[in-house]
Amino acid sequence: MKKTELQGYRKNFIKFMSAFMVIFPWITYIYVAQYDAMERALYGGYDGILIDFFIHSKLVVLLVVAVLAVLWFVGERFLPEKVDNNVPLFKGKNKWLFVLIGIFAIGAVVSTILAKHQKSAFWGAPAIGEGLWTMLAYVVLILVFYNYYANEYAISKMKKAIAALCGITTVLTIIEWFYKPLLEIGLVQKLVAPAKYSEIASAMKADRFMDAISVTFYNPGYLGGFVCLLVPFALIFALMAKEVKAKVLYAIAFLGTLFGVIVSGTTTSLYVALLEVVLIVLIYIFLSKEKRQAGIQGGVALVISVLALIAFGEITGNTFLNIMENENSVTESELDECFEIKDIQLLGNKVQIQGEEEILTISYEKNKFVFRNTEGAVLKQIRTEKGVSFEEEGYEYLMVFGMNIAGQVDGAVKCVMVDAGYLDTIDFFVLEDGTFSGVGQGGSIVKDIGDANTPEALKRFYGMFTGRGYAWVNSLPILKETWLIGKGPGNFAYYFKHFDYVGMLTTHKTAKQIIDKPHNAYLQYTMEVGLPAAIAFFGIFAGILLKAVKGVWKKREEKQILETSVFHIGAIVSVIGFLVCSLINDSMITVTPIACMIAGALLASCYMKEK
Repeated sequence: MKKTELQGYRKNFIKFMSAFMVIFPWITYIYVAQYDAMERALYGGYDGILIDFFIHSKLVVLLVVAVLAVLWFVGERFLPEKVDNNVPLFKGKNKWLFVLIGIFAIGAVVSTILAKHQKSAFWGAPAIGEGLWTMLAYVVLILVFYNYYANEYAISKMKKAIAALCGITTVLTIIEWFYKPLLEIGLVQKLVAPAKYSEIASAMKADRFMDAISVTFYNPGYLGGFVCLLVPFALIFALMAKEVKAKVLYAIAFLGTLFGVIVSGTTTSLYVALLEVVLIVLIYIFLSKEKRQAGIQGGVALVISVLALIAFGEITGNTFLNIMENENSVTESELDECFEIKDIQLLGNKVQIQGEEEILTISYEKNKFVFRNTEGAVLKQIRTEKGVSFEEEGYEYLMVFGMNIAGQVDGAVKCVMVDAGYLDTIDFFVLEDGTFSGVGQGGSIVKDIGDANTPEALKRFYGMFTGRGYAWVNSLPILKETWLIGKGPGNFAYYFKHFDYVGMLTTHKTAKQIIDKPHNAYLQYTMEVGLPAAIAFFGIFAGILLKAVKGVWKKREEKQILETSVFHIGAIVSVIGFLVCSLINDSMITVTPIACMIAGALLASCYMKEK
């Protein structure tokens, strides 16, 4: 590529975007809002208030930066006295890119216009933040980093930004694991909430999710996915560093990312991190002229990686084998003293709960609850302050509570709660006409508590990947309707069959959890923006990968290939890691923007190699 002097205004913009990349994952600020009627039916609990620290603040900053970047691109074509003509968007072979972006944008816009819940379609569902504007911002990030990072100065800034991310991630994960969650630290609470919300912030208890941490990523799975974006860079930087000091610092950063994988406690992240280490080592050996020396260094790196993961596991308690075996998963655990429920049926003025061997029937007769056994005989009761338990064998793990709710819930007069030994009680309403119903979010009346007509053969997959199989299997009916146009960004939860009491108890040990996302980015985009748009979005990443791999292959005989392509190699493996993690994780505003920046810069690196 013919070298031209990089204009000062370009350097300033590159510095700005690199700083944004470093700062974005940690943006945290309180957001309090009232759920609307549709949101409350799914998300609102009993108070109807959304309290969010991690999603909305990132959404606002992301959209502001995306708009500023577009305005900058337009403005720099006219305002500077000396315009920088190194514009890959105009000069690169970009037809495939623009076609895919066009298909994705059209699918997202049309799906948004036709969406059932417009607010979520435009701005994203609560605790997710991926609406139309966010999705378009993702595309802007890819284009911005492609257009402005096709020079050595920008790539050097990108490498520094990634190194900074590795360092910050290491420090924050150590603080959160060994000291306390960030939101429980007084200084942090003052920074993330104004005075009027200080009580809410000070009352925050960021309890560890399944003995794992999430820092500012909302969920440990997203922390794991984010760290997997950094692992390959830290390793290739360490392997390729020339100075001993730099090599040591990058090695520490690499170990820090592995620590992040362990404390995230997610199986997928562990698998992906190991895959990334192997890929980096293989590429390093393949491209090196000194195969023997590279093989020794790569082998040492691989051994150190495994030993570090084992050591970190022993230190934190999230042991290597525990994560691999999903022992931290509620789905895989057995509950002690449990009346294992196989079926629940609402039969007019009674509800029938079938256990592994016995059946409990609850009816409401003459203003009181009556409990019968499998044969229909009234069960002998033991009444305590806590509730009603039973003497009969087979029913000893059951306890039932009843309360009068007349006037509190429209259409309901009584509530009965069954403690069968699961994580939560199983709740039912008695309606004004004497019939039973289920209880939904916000105390709503639910008449259908069955599954989505799921074939029995597929139910055996419910427990896959810590219960994600349940979401995948029960998303299939929606997929049949989204092969062309999706249901709208952020609208997945409004179409998924909720309040499947037996399925949720079997999989998650509670019937009160809402499945608001499919836990698979490919399913998510297919259902929300349609199959063509989903293929186009992930096709952008696949196309960038294909160009990047071809570039490495063609340049493999050049003596200085590794020295000039360290970022290029790290980015290839990072994007691969993102695409693999997307099989298990949703696309999320806490992680996907970073992946888009890396993918855009990787495409810029491809442009540099082509020219």
